[in-house]
Amino acid sequence: MREFFDHVLNHSLLIQMFPDYLNGFILALNFAPRISRFVVELLSKLFASVPDSVLLPCYPVWYYVCDRTSPYYKP
Repeated sequence: MREFFDHVLNHSLLIQMFPDYLNGFILALNFAPRISRFVVELLSKLFASVPDSVLLPCYPVWYYVCDRTSPYYKP
């Protein structure tokens, strides 16, 4: 999985989809809390390499997902 996401981050056309992939992992945290380290790793890579123009539209969605899915993952 790490290789796949590294490929996505290094591909200029696929990088736009990275936040959507990450959204699925954030939703899965309730059902599979052991992936939390992987999600943190993906978030770190995301904020380090994805331009703000891609990230800014995703913030409201992530906030809504975290707010609705679990009291433990509130931003």
